[in-house]
Amino acid sequence: MINAILKKEWIKLRGFVLLISLVLTGVLGYFWYDLEYQFTTIEPESMMWYRFVHLEYKPYESLFYLLGFFALFLATVQFVSERVRNRVRILSHLPLGFQKLLIVHFGVGLFFLFIFWLVTFLAVGSIFSFYYPIRLIGEVFNDFLGYLLVISFVYLGIASLIIQKSKLIGRVTFILMLGVIWLIVKPDFTKEFTHYYSFYSPILKEFVYQKNNGNHNFEYKTKQGKNLTSEQYKASLPFVYWKDLDIQGKLPITIQNQSFDKTNIKKSRMSLEYRPKYLKNSRLKLFPFFNPISTDGVIRFPETALYIHDKRFELYDFDTKFLKEETKTVNQLLKAHNVNFPIKNIYGKATNMKAFDLGYFFIDIFL
Repeated sequence: MINAILKKEWIKLRGFVLLISLVLTGVLGYFWYDLEYQFTTIEPESMMWYRFVHLEYKPYESLFYLLGFFALFLATVQFVSERVRNRVRILSHLPLGFQKLLIVHFGVGLFFLFIFWLVTFLAVGSIFSFYYPIRLIGEVFNDFLGYLLVISFVYLGIASLIIQKSKLIGRVTFILMLGVIWLIVKPDFTKEFTHYYSFYSPILKEFVYQKNNGNHNFEYKTKQGKNLTSEQYKASLPFVYWKDLDIQGKLPITIQNQSFDKTNIKKSRMSLEYRPKYLKNSRLKLFPFFNPISTDGVIRFPETALYIHDKRFELYDFDTKFLKEETKTVNQLLKAHNVNFPIKNIYGKATNMKAFDLGYFFIDIFL
């Protein structure tokens, strides 16, 4: 009896399984092409790692919605025909028992859905291994486990909704499905994007602003609409970009008959921004390995990234991936300074704007 049902489901679904397989192959091919394009058009490539870890940009997120569509599509194809032709009533009279029949039918759909998920995960994981440090693959696996759970609930919820005769029970089932998915995904609809930074310039004696167009594209203007270059904009804000002036030997600077040198500018900078979300530690301890060159006002984004493991620090770059000798050197320095593992917490903003060259601050466990 079960073999007959499996054969029936295979005959019914094989065309759709082939179609989904072709679509999935094409989408995964484009995913690889697009990821290759992103890495070849960004310099250095480690900025893509920074976006993944610190900006939570995960290029495979769109595949989650594709798998969700597959789940909906599969449930619809599998059970709508049974519902329209009233085969559900016929199946209920078979000697196997209605609950076991449903388990077999659901098992077929979940099996195909699992195969699609597994192929997608293996493909994404393999592609990622060419571009990202191996330490990040675990994060991909965690995300895809969540995807599997969600698409399974989508499939079961849609299937139950289709075969359920009672509209009330069907609606309750659908609402429960959405509730479970919501608890798993926990969507965050807040999007932070600062379009403008406005300052008063004591040099120009008017307000100037920086407009962020995204993708590291900025415009600089005065309140009156006059365009400024990046250099003119920084020169008009000596208290913000004082280190550039210091490197250029233009400090102290006189404004309205008052002289300002590096010391009193640094003492007067007392701004502080705090948000509770800053206390949230990322599971991925991968940081840009900045070299705070004191003669540069803006530090070039590094090729190398630092990963904080439970037992050591590890260094990576895009070309070599794991840097064995550099990792050994760094850990020898840590040992010389009596650093204990595992590291409890690490603090610092991953940015190349290092006004005070303080780098990262971490707390180890004192034995």
